Amino acid sequence: MHTQDREKRTYPFPEFPNGWYVLANSSDINVGDVKSYHYFGKDIVIYRSSNLAVHIVDAYCPHLGAHLGKGGTVVGNNLRCPFHHWQFDESGKCVDIPYSEPQPKACLKHWAAIERNGQIITYFSTDGSAPHCEVPEVNELQGDKFPGWSQSYFSKFEYTAHVQEVVENIVDLGHFIPIHHVEEVPHIDEMTFSGPRATLRYSTKNKVLGKIFKAMLHFEYYGPTYTVVKVKTMTDIVLIASMAPTANGQLRHRFHFRMKNMIPLLNPILLRIMAKQIEHDFMGDLPIWEHKIYREHPILCKGEGAIMKMRNWFKQFYSSETPPTKNAIPLKEVS
Repeated sequence: MHTQDREKRTYPFPEFPNGWYVLANSSDINVGDVKSYHYFGKDIVIYRSSNLAVHIVDAYCPHLGAHLGKGGTVVGNNLRCPFHHWQFDESGKCVDIPYSEPQPKACLKHWAAIERNGQIITYFSTDGSAPHCEVPEVNELQGDKFPGWSQSYFSKFEYTAHVQEVVENIVDLGHFIPIHHVEEVPHIDEMTFSGPRATLRYSTKNKVLGKIFKAMLHFEYYGPTYTVVKVKTMTDIVLIASMAPTANGQLRHRFHFRMKNMIPLLNPILLRIMAKQIEHDFMGDLPIWEHKIYREHPILCKGEGAIMKMRNWFKQFYSSETPPTKNAIPLKEVS
């Protein structure tokens, strides 16, 4: 059956919830770099000016539409278009045209941009609303400012899913044994909500390198797409888990890991092993997400009430006037 003939994945809510989104690592963008990205179904450009500030802008010049990420350059703190060398300052204002006077109407749209925890982050909302909360600075991820912890380990990967399904999945306890092969069903110790913030704590047992370890996990949600996770197992691990939609139902997921030092010479290897284990556990869900549909009114059994609590909390991140993603995201072809 051809892809266009197959059932479409449908959701009764928009594709892009309002929230903080990690678009790149800070180390990806050096001074003078101008790099192209695609998020929220849009082409954008991220550049770093001479004053070390990071800027996120629409990709296309307001003059005649040249792509600023394809030959655009940084001149001091300005971004220069490759086509006619018009320059735009840090507010997006046109400040220089080599052969004429600057055009005040030619304004380049700038997105909110902050750098925190080694990552470049923007706030996206479909209705232009202000951020619903702040992104925290996580002490353990501040490098030399917080001694006794390993260097950072970053990873990213892409898959097909909706942000809400990924968030709901973490409290779907019944899937942990068949999908993640844990030794016992996790037990939720705390699940609380306060506006755009949510806290989740649970414990489980998992097998790493053939040995069974108890793990205690503490999740702090700062909106729907930015989560600080602290794991206590054979050592302490802190990570940022974030996801950002690109287009056509694709999510780009990023992890930023650090681990409390165990054996100095082996710390980089041990961190990589533990990070890969967490990634492996997470990726167990991907084949399910890429082929499932969304049940707006699921038939749940005893012990699954946390799914609906998380779903109800998530509703606040959709703008009321944004249309749902009905018939928007195709299911992957089953081979």
